[in-house]
Amino acid sequence: MSLTMKQDPADPWRDFHGPNAGYVLELYQRYRQDPESVDPETRARFAQWSPPRDGFTAAEAVAPAAAAPPVEEVVGAVNLAQAIREHGHLAADLDPLRMIAPPPFPLLTLEAHGLTEADLRQLPAAVVGGPLAREAGNALEAIAQLREVYTRRIGHDYEQVRIAEEREWLRNAAECRLFRPPDDPARQAALLERLTHVEVFERFLHRIFPGKTRFSIEGLDMMVPMLDVVIEAAADVGTCNVLIGMAHRGRLNVMAHVLKKPYAHIFAEFKDPAQGHRFREDMGWTGDVKYHKGADMRDGKPVQGVITIAPNPSHLESVNPVVMGMARAAGTHVDAPGPPHFDPDLTLPILIHGDAAFPGQGIAAETLNFSRLAGYTTGGTIHIISNNQLGYTALPDDTRSTLYASDLAKGFRIPIVHVNADDPEACIEAARLAFAYRAAFHKDFLIDLIGYRRYGHNEGDEPGFTQPVMYERIAPIPRCASSGPTRWPCAASSTWTRPPRWSGSTWKRSRQSWRRCNLKRPSMSRNRSRRRPARRARSRPACPRAPAGAQRGAVAGSRRLQPEPKDPPLHGAPPREPARPRRAGGGLGSGGTARAGEHPGGRHRGCA
Repeated sequence: MSLTMKQDPADPWRDFHGPNAGYVLELYQRYRQDPESVDPETRARFAQWSPPRDGFTAAEAVAPAAAAPPVEEVVGAVNLAQAIREHGHLAADLDPLRMIAPPPFPLLTLEAHGLTEADLRQLPAAVVGGPLAREAGNALEAIAQLREVYTRRIGHDYEQVRIAEEREWLRNAAECRLFRPPDDPARQAALLERLTHVEVFERFLHRIFPGKTRFSIEGLDMMVPMLDVVIEAAADVGTCNVLIGMAHRGRLNVMAHVLKKPYAHIFAEFKDPAQGHRFREDMGWTGDVKYHKGADMRDGKPVQGVITIAPNPSHLESVNPVVMGMARAAGTHVDAPGPPHFDPDLTLPILIHGDAAFPGQGIAAETLNFSRLAGYTTGGTIHIISNNQLGYTALPDDTRSTLYASDLAKGFRIPIVHVNADDPEACIEAARLAFAYRAAFHKDFLIDLIGYRRYGHNEGDEPGFTQPVMYERIAPIPRCASSGPTRWPCAASSTWTRPPRWSGSTWKRSRQSWRRCNLKRPSMSRNRSRRRPARRARSRPACPRAPAGAQRGAVAGSRRLQPEPKDPPLHGAPPREPARPRRAGGGLGSGGTARAGEHPGGRHRGCA
């Protein structure tokens, strides 16, 4: 190597950083010991120039021999920076429960490289290299910033990516914080509102249908806002088909708030068959019918798209190849002569895996094996592992042989980001990074969303019997939306009243949807099919509606009830029998009526 390669004659040090800087310093050390040990061009350069000690400042004259830092310190600093980039995720704060300490990894310490803080303070930041070194005063500051990026609540795990261009892209995206969401109070408020809808929906189900199996999303609430971010980013680039495959964990919440399935339809499916309800559980929304977003206006441009969640049997990962086939078909052009042409920008597949099922079921690996074959590729799939750190009732040490649930993807050179599910900002950054990588390289990306589950495998379990230590830690953890005021500056003021308002309105709308399904409180009577005779309707003059505060505690029959709307039409449902008269005062609480299917999700909203 010669120092005459495209460099600034006044300061050739600018062209060398990271491992190259270490190599130049090694050449300079050899030159000091024996000038004949280097080539003539390098020897002539070192006769007029010496490495600086203060970052990018040029050395105008030949420095004394003591000016050059020891080669061992430079090499140690370079190796430390590289270890943080490749293995920093091992020391990251990824577990919201903090049950298991990160495994010790000596290469992340100064002592393993023979360094002290004083040594790093004397080295230039250029030794560390990368975007962070440009703003750091010395190597110690650059290393501290590297730890901030790679060892906080996001663990960047991409050492298995072999293509240099992709590795450089991932490195710059992480260190430049390109996808970190802006510190915008309006955006944070929108995110907090979305989390409130997710949380209150689950709490309402838990109260009205105690013991019913629903596989709550609580503990992984950020999955819904992350899907929002990915779907809106896909709409921005013209993707018109988003196909989702997932198992049961969090499925109801995704269908309610991402696909906007009406609350009334979801509540109707919880009704016991013995109660003789009129909803057919083998038709309509009970399965997984795709929801068409229709036309929407965003930034003055009409956007159309279809969001589909594929039907999935109990065999958790079996839906993976089905979604891949749907995505391949949706993005293939067959309207022109010649062979079919696949356009990866037309479709976006998203697969949500379980942390035990992803490494445990072979069909996941078989599907990944097809991901880059010319006849099967879908232009990149975004994978999300809903990692609640339990496989049914077993801990990770009893369910897999790898450190992470996502390690299977390393064999297919898929970049991985591990993220703490209790850090909303980190989750949004991971979602934005995943879509940007997929859009840039049309390859798979995996997000390991590490959280917990607030209840058992299903809500009929008592998890304290099998994992008492874990659930002692889960019990005092505040819910994600409830702790919003402690997470963001915009919610720290005393005038912050939005979370209670959102919670109350969401609960009210859920209750109204529950009433429209003609559901009643669970009865302890053995003969649940027996109905009371309907009261004969009495004609009475309409009276003005009393103030909201005056209705509390009043007799239900003392005011005229609003007429109940008809049940919302179901896809493919048979003709309905005439509605039976309702008993005055039936249902939960005394509230007005609302439109069928109304719920707080509203139009698809973004959070980033």
